[in-house]
Amino acid sequence: MLALASELGPVADAPEAILVDEFGRLANDDVRARLDAFFLELQNNPTNQGYIINYGSNAEIAARERLITNHIAFRQFDRSRITLVRGGDLGTGPSTRLYRIPPGAENPTP
Repeated sequence: MLALASELGPVADAPEAILVDEFGRLANDDVRARLDAFFLELQNNPTNQGYIINYGSNAEIAARERLITNHIAFRQFDRSRITLVRGGDLGTGPSTRLYRIPPGAENPTP
């Protein structure tokens, strides 16, 4: 009888999304600084994708998305590596979660 690969040794756990940073209401320059750190994290992990979930009212999310997309363009970061998601209004004002997604990992759910 042949043994399956899973019977021969441990099976590696599936990779998971990594929360890199999380922040609420900040000055725009502080948001940009955190995005710079996030871009560096992605540059150091070139096979990973960036996944950004923004929370807040529609107006707060739209303003945060504008800031993020403008900063991506300003830094000339590869826009195809970043996914923006609207997480809805938690009733606590604007907030953002920055994730690094390794290959094979599931995207986080807002």
